[in-house]
Amino acid sequence: MLGFLHRRLVARSFLPRSGPVFANRLLGLQVTMTTRAAWTYDESVARLNSFQTNAAVLAEQRKRGVMQANRSFKAVKEIITVLGISQEDLSNLKIIHIAGSKGKGSTSAFTESILRDHGFKTGLFTSPHIIEVRERIRINGTPISRESFAKHLQEFTETVEENESHPPTYFVTTFLLALKVFLSEKVDVAILEVGMGGLFDATNIVQHPVVCGITHIGMTFCLILQKKKNIVKIVPCLVGSFFCKALL
Repeated sequence: MLGFLHRRLVARSFLPRSGPVFANRLLGLQVTMTTRAAWTYDESVARLNSFQTNAAVLAEQRKRGVMQANRSFKAVKEIITVLGISQEDLSNLKIIHIAGSKGKGSTSAFTESILRDHGFKTGLFTSPHIIEVRERIRINGTPISRESFAKHLQEFTETVEENESHPPTYFVTTFLLALKVFLSEKVDVAILEVGMGGLFDATNIVQHPVVCGITHIGMTFCLILQKKKNIVKIVPCLVGSFFCKALL
């Protein structure tokens, strides 16, 4: 009976022939369409890999310099709005933001471990990964599951595509995916390691971290990494033993 009714309604254009889950009550009967197929982990990784920036594009971006970086940062702002993530949401994550040229990943991991040992539910975002990309996003020290990664990336990608947002880069995708996961998991605190750092680093979308950290910065990186200080907000900031004068 339901199958016959559904065919009649489709024939009369009362119902769409395909699309996402929807429900329509008619004569007290529930008519439900089929959901989109869920991505497997391998499919999600393949899709994420398609966001890699090729060498030609990277070369062009280097020529554009700050202008390109600013444009990319604006794209991050656009996507985070599309995802429905507000600055209030980010503030509720109690973010610890860590930058530096050496030791920032280790410092992030140590910080997460200490907080977890004291009973906090933690979220940790670092890069790059060693074996699997899901290593970049950890809950209580453990990489999120393959199923969780595939689910969240599919939701992320479909939302961005439906809103015709600017295509994100690989790093931006993993970073925003981490924020999405941390909010979904309701972590007590989130530790974020920057990418390259600086004013236009994607992680600098966070405006109100609870604390910032800058690890050791080597002399050879002082000039090219002087914008590391742009993660510093009006919050407590801890710095490494060698604080480059270029950052003052």
